[in-house]
Amino acid sequence: VTFSPLILILLYVFERSIKNSVMASQNISIPSELVGTWSTNNNITCGPTFIDPVLGNFSVPSNPGSSFSFSSDGYFEEAFYTINGNEGQPDRFGNFPASYPQCVTSVLQWQHGSFNLTTNHTLNTNPIEADGRMNLTNPCMTGGHWDGTAQYYYQPETYAGYTIDDTGRLTLIRFDGMPLRPMTLVSKDPIMWPLTLDMSKASSSSISTSQCPTLLVLVLTIWLLFI
Repeated sequence: VTFSPLILILLYVFERSIKNSVMASQNISIPSELVGTWSTNNNITCGPTFIDPVLGNFSVPSNPGSSFSFSSDGYFEEAFYTINGNEGQPDRFGNFPASYPQCVTSVLQWQHGSFNLTTNHTLNTNPIEADGRMNLTNPCMTGGHWDGTAQYYYQPETYAGYTIDDTGRLTLIRFDGMPLRPMTLVSKDPIMWPLTLDMSKASSSSISTSQCPTLLVLVLTIWLLFI
């Protein structure tokens, strides 16, 4: 039996809606122990000290690290500052990458949106697609954003779970079992930007874009598979 691309798309959308409904029924309430703002060090925290997402301006921390904020009503924010190269600094997972003295790469990433926990302890982040920002600098890459220009960034994540040890440090576990670097609680009140940002102040010159709509990518992929 041969199905047209349109029917396959409709079946895919239906399957996703059923899956989302099942996942919603498996969600659990947010534990109070998770609520607050966490950081791998005191140099990076979520919120206005890291980025102005409307203007696309990052404030570069003095040291690499990561920060997460979680609210009791299911919202999150994340901030990452990673350096790869010959600086002897670990990446977001605590690894020390290969050395390229002439090609030190730095990456600033920020997202916010909603999150949920399920009965099997997975933690799913659902960023607001239009709000995420990233800045990449690499002297060896053509078009490296040395001028501080931010790009749109969108990356949902599924974490296999999290742990809080006896010292109160939070560790998020990736879907493949790899732990992120431990974080300490810097504020019991979540430090976040508002979920609704006034993007009227954002200009086309302040933020570059290279995204394609997700649905368009899906349609083209299915079409190419069946023509």
